[in-house]
Amino acid sequence: MTPHLLTLEGVVDSWGIADSEHDRDLCVRWLADQIRAKRITARKIRRRWYLNPADQAAALEAFANRRTVTASTDDTVAPRKSSLSVASQKLRSA
Repeated sequence: MTPHLLTLEGVVDSWGIADSEHDRDLCVRWLADQIRAKRITARKIRRRWYLNPADQAAALEAFANRRTVTASTDDTVAPRKSSLSVASQKLRSA
């Protein structure tokens, strides 16, 4: 095997995302599910999934936790008036 191809176990180990053997198995399973869902790319050789450095970088990019916050500067929206129900209007006018 080419040394720059990593198995899913190798990817989990190199990323350092698992603390125990059980967590490692869960992470490997999750990565395999992401590959099958076509969220990340990998190569299947025989019965194992392999990621090259470009695949690893793309996977990290795909799962990066980024939130974009945009400030709303649109002042053209009028405040919404609260309208009372007919029953409440009758009670208030009485």
